[in-house]
Amino acid sequence: MSSTESISLERRLDVVLEQWKRKLLDLTKRNRALNFKPSKVATVTVVGEQPAEVFRQIYIKQKPMRFGVAPEKGNEAKLAITTDELDLTVDIEEAEEAIPSESYAPYERDNLAEHHKDDVLQTNKNSETLDRSLRRLSELAQSTIEEQGVNTLFLALGMLHYTESKDPDVVFQAPLILLPVALNRESARTGYRLQLGDDEPLVNPALVEYLRRDFGMEMPELPDSESMPDEYDLQMFLTAVQQVIQGKEKWVIKNDIHLNQFSFQKLVMYKDLDKNGSAFFAHRLIRQIVGRSGSAIAGLPKDIRDLSLDQEFPPESTFQVVDADSSQLRALAAVARNHDLVMEGPPGTGKSQTITNLIAQAMSAGKSVLFVCEKMAALQVVYSRLRATGLHEFCLEIHSTKANKRAVIREIAATLDASLQRCESGESAGPRLTQVRNTLTCYSKAVHTPFGALGVSPYRAYGELASVLAAPKVPLAANIESITYDQLQSVLRDLDDLAAQAKAIEDVASHPWRDCTRTFLSEEDTENLAALLVASAKSLEVLVECVSFAEEQLGLPPLTNF
Repeated sequence: MSSTESISLERRLDVVLEQWKRKLLDLTKRNRALNFKPSKVATVTVVGEQPAEVFRQIYIKQKPMRFGVAPEKGNEAKLAITTDELDLTVDIEEAEEAIPSESYAPYERDNLAEHHKDDVLQTNKNSETLDRSLRRLSELAQSTIEEQGVNTLFLALGMLHYTESKDPDVVFQAPLILLPVALNRESARTGYRLQLGDDEPLVNPALVEYLRRDFGMEMPELPDSESMPDEYDLQMFLTAVQQVIQGKEKWVIKNDIHLNQFSFQKLVMYKDLDKNGSAFFAHRLIRQIVGRSGSAIAGLPKDIRDLSLDQEFPPESTFQVVDADSSQLRALAAVARNHDLVMEGPPGTGKSQTITNLIAQAMSAGKSVLFVCEKMAALQVVYSRLRATGLHEFCLEIHSTKANKRAVIREIAATLDASLQRCESGESAGPRLTQVRNTLTCYSKAVHTPFGALGVSPYRAYGELASVLAAPKVPLAANIESITYDQLQSVLRDLDDLAAQAKAIEDVASHPWRDCTRTFLSEEDTENLAALLVASAKSLEVLVECVSFAEEQLGLPPLTNF
């Protein structure tokens, strides 16, 4: 590649990188993480609680919390809500729509009311509405985990209310802390409990990126889970955020707490590209795809298509661990010969088996494999196949609930502690495998090899014969080895002509002319035939008269069979 072409490719790579990053980064107000609006059914709003105390209960102490419901309609109980400016008292029955947000203010924990320290999350919904919302959230979260292997259920702790210079009268809301949680209940009659999920709490990544890019603000970070002390107070984070936004008019931190679904997969991919873009685009395949360089063919390369598997790539020389047909073996051979390929096929065509064999083959060569998939089910299928073959000790699951640090550390420890002794196996079939395969190969070649001058394989001949097994059979004395394709076609045409003529004649066995060997009748022959028929008719009339005379005059018995 010339220097000019190299510079052009580098520029193209830079442009593509920025395009990909723009597609992944959603900093618009369509993003719920930047413009949060509670949903009537798919959001559970917690009222009258402190985010730092909820964080302490669920994450620090790792204790589940229950949900409290608003009193029934007609209850005269009141709920006092304290803000920075004034004290408000509202009817709990109207709380879902009327309760205002409470601004965050540092406090001493000893001065808090007891309901802030208990295990109940007070909500603004009645029992029926709350159960419906929690059930909906639980179903959505479970579906996302099963399909994508990602938990999207978070408890938003604290909310930043902010404005933009282009429209300062519009106030947007963005969650500050997103705590991964899970909903569980023992039975349909018991209430839901909210407990800590398998992931780590995080500062709203969309908000962090938005503030950094548009306002030059650097958000504080949470301590690492391993270094976070048991006495950690989330107020330290909230107070640090207050200092960051200090001076921004109408910007304020509220004690809002919402249970809802959030998704950050694309943002994580954006940050990965932003941090590792240069290494990513240094990869050979990425440069070929972006630069449209290198060769590309549909199907397997010619050397793989022409490969004699039994001689050049026999199964006993590979490291396949599950069954594979010839097409799957050719895929293994292509990878073994350093070809880059994409396998496509509908469900049930053996892709997961091929992937399992590819991973085993790469492991045998001392390589590491990263297997990624959008669907959780596909990951589980391949992992279950590897587990069934005893290779699970070499697998590190870093997806969905297995992606947190504790789970990864446990997996690594289990692998290091696992025994590396070879498992006992039964009698090896290796020595007999070659003989059996050669027998099967010879049979396959015999039934598929063209035969005689006709050039038709026995397999094809038996297949076509099956369609006419019910037809009458006539012995054939000819030497079939010398019959050519043209001769066969000529006989088939004659048979078709004969069938057409026979259809017009109908039943040949009862036809008056069935014993006639003449193929042509001249005009004279036709006249002679007509005269004979007339004479025969007259003779028949005379005969009938004679029989009648015999019956009447001579008294002979009637000739009823005549």
